[in-house]
Amino acid sequence: MDIGKHLREARELRGMTLHQVADSTKLSATTLQCIEQNEFNRLPGGIFAKGHLRAYAAVVGVESDEIVHEYLSQFPAATEELPFVREVPAVEHAHAGRHLLLTVAGIVVALVAYGLIHESVEWSDSPPPKLGEPPASIESVVTGTSGSGRLTATDRDEPGLGLEIQPAGACWLSAMADGRVVIYRLLQSGERVTIDARDELVLRVGDPAVFTYKLNGMSGRSLGDAGQPVTVTITGQNYQTFLAGSAPETRQAMSRM
Repeated sequence: MDIGKHLREARELRGMTLHQVADSTKLSATTLQCIEQNEFNRLPGGIFAKGHLRAYAAVVGVESDEIVHEYLSQFPAATEELPFVREVPAVEHAHAGRHLLLTVAGIVVALVAYGLIHESVEWSDSPPPKLGEPPASIESVVTGTSGSGRLTATDRDEPGLGLEIQPAGACWLSAMADGRVVIYRLLQSGERVTIDARDELVLRVGDPAVFTYKLNGMSGRSLGDAGQPVTVTITGQNYQTFLAGSAPETRQAMSRM
């Protein structure tokens, strides 16, 4: 069975749009479109994927157990469930909590003692840097944010590519900066994320219609039509073609570089 096609045909038979199904299931239109296109690799797996399928099937009048069974037969690796949690009596909770507290306290004391000993040995071998001396260079850590924040691929002084994203609606985004994956998740409306790259940005945008952004501080042009996923590669040589107001002929010329 083609799961996505089966659900889409059931939806169309009922005369429902994706947005109507989204309102009923509380799932985004992008998520529903991924289901209809069988792009399950773009969705959370396991119990979450089965929940999405059950919700969609129920709204369009399809037997949900049949859809889930077909999904599991096609994707056997998606059978993981939430872990089983044993009901623990209140008395056992109290003993466990006391034991955990004592264990944590012991670990903290051990770590503090180790840190003091380690620090004294380290400083005896290598004196601290002099005042005003720059610290040794370190590799930057890429971090994700659920709200405002910055995703940095490398620490550097030279100019590169600065992408500031603030979607107008829920939008799935996969982004690579200089060959490293820095984000792979659903962005929410109004969320602000900034990504820096030295040479190249590769973006996979689930819904270009709600993907609003600035590139090196300047407003970016639309990347495509609503609900049509698109992949773009932005470099230091072609980034101007992604700015709002860039001429079509300039985009074609830059795309050939």
